Amino acid sequence: MRQAEDRRHLIFIRHGQSLHSQRQILAGVANCPGLTPHGRTQAHDLATQLLQICGAPDAIDSSPVARARETAEIVRETLALNLPIDDDARLSEPSPGTADGLSLIDYEAQFGTFDMQTEPDRLLAPGGESWRQFLARVDDFVAERSIPDGTHCRWIFTHAGFMVWLVRSLVGATATRLRLEFENCSMLHFEVSDGHWILRSYLPPDDVS
Repeated sequence: MRQAEDRRHLIFIRHGQSLHSQRQILAGVANCPGLTPHGRTQAHDLATQLLQICGAPDAIDSSPVARARETAEIVRETLALNLPIDDDARLSEPSPGTADGLSLIDYEAQFGTFDMQTEPDRLLAPGGESWRQFLARVDDFVAERSIPDGTHCRWIFTHAGFMVWLVRSLVGATATRLRLEFENCSMLHFEVSDGHWILRSYLPPDDVS
């Protein structure tokens, strides 16, 4: 049995309240406007919650999309952590391709509507991803993710869609069997040992408004 000091932790964090959600636009790496003022406050308040889980991290990963990256940067600055933030594109939502920056109304006018689960190979837009491609990279993250010896805790800043399908990948549930929702700045805490993922807790933010 592993000793307590050898336990390795992954904490997945959804970004704070975002401008793209308020403006009802598709926003990937190219056109994400980042956090709202309230979202920045949420990220600042999140820092203390994170420390209470397993102490300071040894590493920080983030989706390169501005709303996630900004959340990570605010947490790091709040805690005065001397750590780099490593971008990992696998942590992003499905890439919107040429639809990046379009309002939902303009997107529907140009590309129509479709159910990604009944059309899993249809791209969101030219240059973007399909639902199947998105799920494959979530599965890839789960399959490859490990914490090197000597690493105690890793903080991973991402998006609601990634967190939903992370759980789906681990438990093998379809959307019709398991419905999950993650508020801004909510967290999933896993302990990883010998390739096994143990869900230790789901933590909603102190302020979910």
